[in-house]
Amino acid sequence: MQTLFGPIVLKRRYFHHPKSHSGRAPLDQALDLVGHHTPAVAKLIARASANSASYHEASETLNAFTGLELEERSLHRLINRLAPDLKEAAATLPPLDCDNPIPTLYIENDGTGVPIRAPNSPDAKANN
Repeated sequence: MQTLFGPIVLKRRYFHHPKSHSGRAPLDQALDLVGHHTPAVAKLIARASANSASYHEASETLNAFTGLELEERSLHRLINRLAPDLKEAAATLPPLDCDNPIPTLYIENDGTGVPIRAPNSPDAKANN
């Protein structure tokens, strides 16, 4: 299993249902594991994959920022597993109201990047 601190071996019980050819591991459900990843790692993979041009680039980004060495195909499998749930969640969002634009847009400046000059300084006169 892949965690934020690296891979670990997790031994747990697996219950198999022979008639349906399915099974489950209750500990996986209790820990909310996504495939072989913790929820935190799955979230990082999803974000890195969304912000990258390829799974290779996403893998390198994760390695650079977290030290996790994940294979591209591992990222690809996880995204394919999450995609239907994300699509379903996106369908429940209200549509954007493009017919009513925002009437006023306010922009603020915190002042840390604005040089302050005395009104009568030579610099202030040169910029006017």
